Amino acid sequence: MSRCLCGDRRTYPKSIQAARSCLRIPRIERVLPCTPDQRMCKRCGKETVVIGYEESSQLDVEPAKYFVLVTKRAKRACRSCEDLVVVSAPLPRRIIEKCLASDRIVIETVVGKYCNHMPLNRQSMILERDLRTRIFIASSLKTFRSRNSTLKPM
Repeated sequence: MSRCLCGDRRTYPKSIQAARSCLRIPRIERVLPCTPDQRMCKRCGKETVVIGYEESSQLDVEPAKYFVLVTKRAKRACRSCEDLVVVSAPLPRRIIEKCLASDRIVIETVVGKYCNHMPLNRQSMILERDLRTRIFIASSLKTFRSRNSTLKPM
């Protein structure tokens, strides 16, 4: 069990904690539409309709401004077909797939570690100070160490 990223005193299982987000951090939504090919039903050729969105959230940053980036991918289905065939907009490629930190956070972390010689624990303390919430960047970026040969600056 872990605390929520927003410092909430209640405890949640890690899977729920990862899905929860801080109410104090502003949210920016971006909606990714399906490609023109995905908008047409493969069976009957008619245009499909949006039936919902798949959501994913990452902590993101603008210089000196942190926010949670909510990505909504359109899901489409054809009303004419009996079998429900659902297609979703493709996800953009990420530096570390399925990481809760956005690519900008990963890049800032790599630059801080290798160019500014700032250890990950110090970067976590700075994030904690700026956001007024406890975030363990080293644990969020466990994949960082296993892939750091590909993330080193040139």
